[in-house]
Amino acid sequence: MEAGGIDPMALLKQEMELDEVHLRVNAIHRVPTVAAVLGKSGTCSTLVPYLEGLTQTEDDEVLMAIAEQIGNLIPFVGDQLSVLAGILEQLCSQEETIVRKEGTASMIKLAAAMTDNDVNGIFVPAILRLAQSNWFTPRVSACNLFPQIYPRTSSSLKEKLRQKFVELCHEETQMVRRAGASNLGEFARKVEKEVLISEFIPILKQLSGDEQDNIRMLCMDSLVPIATILTKEENQRHTLSLILIAGEDKSWRVRLQFAKDFQELSKAFGKEITDMSLIQTLALLLKDIETDVRVAAITSLGKSILDIGLEKVQNMLLPILTNMTSDSAADVRKGLALTLSKLATSLGKQLTQQKIVPLMTELLKDDNPEVKAEMVNDLSRMAENLGMDVFSATLVENLNSLSTDTRWRVRAAISDIHTKLADLYGEDFFTKNFAPTFFTYLEDTASSVRENGIKNTGLLASKFKEPWIKDHVLPKLKTSLNTEWIFHRRIGALNTIREISYHLNRDAATELLGPGLIQGVQDQIPNVRFCTLRIVLAAKNNFTDAFVKGELKNAIMQVKEDSDRDVRHFASLALESI
Repeated sequence: MEAGGIDPMALLKQEMELDEVHLRVNAIHRVPTVAAVLGKSGTCSTLVPYLEGLTQTEDDEVLMAIAEQIGNLIPFVGDQLSVLAGILEQLCSQEETIVRKEGTASMIKLAAAMTDNDVNGIFVPAILRLAQSNWFTPRVSACNLFPQIYPRTSSSLKEKLRQKFVELCHEETQMVRRAGASNLGEFARKVEKEVLISEFIPILKQLSGDEQDNIRMLCMDSLVPIATILTKEENQRHTLSLILIAGEDKSWRVRLQFAKDFQELSKAFGKEITDMSLIQTLALLLKDIETDVRVAAITSLGKSILDIGLEKVQNMLLPILTNMTSDSAADVRKGLALTLSKLATSLGKQLTQQKIVPLMTELLKDDNPEVKAEMVNDLSRMAENLGMDVFSATLVENLNSLSTDTRWRVRAAISDIHTKLADLYGEDFFTKNFAPTFFTYLEDTASSVRENGIKNTGLLASKFKEPWIKDHVLPKLKTSLNTEWIFHRRIGALNTIREISYHLNRDAATELLGPGLIQGVQDQIPNVRFCTLRIVLAAKNNFTDAFVKGELKNAIMQVKEDSDRDVRHFASLALESI
């Protein structure tokens, strides 16, 4: 009992009698606090037995909370860890999956805190009791615990655990076999290779032929760690046939799992076996009737392209990829777009120009905006690796045509790749191929595209400097500032002035950009005037003092008493800052 006279156990019991489930769950979450007050003796003699009693009557939400908090009681029971084993054994036998999951997690925590003697004397017998239960749910929990505890057990108990695990994998109950299949790969990491080959490979072969496709799927996940343990020759003898059969399984879910695991499988088996056997199965999956399988296959191809021989890519995969540009599923075409730059890096410049660029060109014409945008981004990645030689006239033409795409996100992406290519290949390449198209972004109807174009113009200004600004940017700005009927173009030009003023010295900024600011302050549209005044506040230090305190200040004085309230406000702020 606390000094204030409050009995923590009495309070807990009172809260556990409430009708609302969420209040009882909250009470269970405070169990570690109760244990801290009761101490080791009170926790072992009073709290744990009380919680154990609740497992017979409480709702699943409360049982889940109890299962979670039992693991948090470990520091409060000292060397009496065995008192927690009994209640956790009960929780691991519950029908509700999430209760068993939390109970298993707390069992693993408990085992980690035990000595090896306690593990062998207390924990292993508890797992074996679960494994021998008449009801299937405890046996499922046992399958999840075998791999976690196996390395710390004695030799005789190791054999018992393996035998029991093998029995469970031969169970008639699907849920138990499923638990065995899901833990087979993890268990395989913990046993000796001789045991793996003699005892676990036969289980794997049996479960790989199970009538339930979800069990065959789980076998695919277990195959990956097992393949990493075995040598190339051992894999060819024991596991390769299982993988190839899974890749052509009648269930699309199993084929999907193969496609998802292909990268890990190719690394585990090595380039030789991948080229000889695995790649043929992947090629079939690229043409699978199920969209999800094709998406997973093309994604895995992009991740594992370096593990595939050039001859296989040219003769087997490229014809399939060519057909995929017209695949009925947009997600497949998007996956293809993601893969092409990696494929180009593998093939080199010449083959890329011959084989990959035509595919990219087709995807740039795709009806789906996400496919187009992904292809644009992929071009950027390819440009970094292969250089400007791969950019044929057709590819450049298709890129430029997307600057008028109806989807603003595509136009914004094209603006970004123009900037990226300019940064990679220099002013001459940019001016020759993209400059006329690039400046249309400053006048785009979508504000997000205009803002992106302004930002990118600033980036190019920082790279190409004053001559480029004077020869290419300034004429465009003057044209926009003199466009009387579309004022948002003038605002875009003024914001571009702000952006590039940071990349000029003060004299050059005043000479080239100062007249534009004066024109903006004097504009007939109030929105243009107050936007210009905001630009003055942000960028006035980029211009000479004589200009700012002379001509610019005089222009601002003329709008100090403007009829528009916002203009008057920003004019006042600008004058105060000068």
